[in-house]
Amino acid sequence: MRLTVLGPTELVEDGAVRAAGPPKQRVLLTALAMNADRVVSTDALTERVWPEGPPASAHGSLQVYVSNLRRVLEREEDRGRPRRLVSAGDGYGLMTQGLELDVRELEQHVQSGRDLSARGEVARAVGEYDAAVALWRGDSYADVRHAEWAQPEIARVEELRLTATDERAALLLGLGRASEVATTMEAVVGANPLREASWELLVLAYARAARRTLWPRCDGCGRRWPTSSGSIPAHGCDSWRRRSCDRRSTRRRLWSTSRPRRGRHRPGPVAPSR
Repeated sequence: MRLTVLGPTELVEDGAVRAAGPPKQRVLLTALAMNADRVVSTDALTERVWPEGPPASAHGSLQVYVSNLRRVLEREEDRGRPRRLVSAGDGYGLMTQGLELDVRELEQHVQSGRDLSARGEVARAVGEYDAAVALWRGDSYADVRHAEWAQPEIARVEELRLTATDERAALLLGLGRASEVATTMEAVVGANPLREASWELLVLAYARAARRTLWPRCDGCGRRWPTSSGSIPAHGCDSWRRRSCDRRSTRRRLWSTSRPRRGRHRPGPVAPSR
């Protein structure tokens, strides 16, 4: 069985999606997934399922949700002694032994990509990053997207996604796939206009793909990069563009001055005046 949270929370078994239940039951499952392989107290789970304040029946409702989830999560022979959704002390825990979790797969793919890249196996590394990015089916933890308690984990996963996209783009530039990188990074900086590393990759992709007509889109983007001191960074997108322009201008100037001129009249020596 597979539990996916990089999008709406879903349970998938043998290629078929199994119902995770009503909204509050799905919130409970998502909260347990965020703390996979750890026990969460019933008080903490109650606060997450009923952030507006628990009703008098909250404790009983929580037990009902747990029982319903066990019917979906546990194999029939394990229902008398749960292995995936366990009780421990005054709480419950979602154990991932025998349960695939897409967030864990994301972390594994990104780490594998980094390890392969460090060994110089670039093509295989790109494949791992492709697999990581392909796990997304929408907003991560969509069922609790706006819950305050979920924001740290959502931010962590979203940052991992953006970092994987940047690292993949850097590898693709090394493989000469600059046009593909430009298209990808345009979408990234459109959604994350303050992400400096992505801007640099975008401008470098424009330069290598000879798409200089698109560079005006980057004009002044450095002015939108705040620093902790409130000052403007001395490096960034504009400096990448300037360096690329300087290199191209130098090459053109050297080429134009070194090659012979053709098809032009060359004046002869000037006759001395009489």
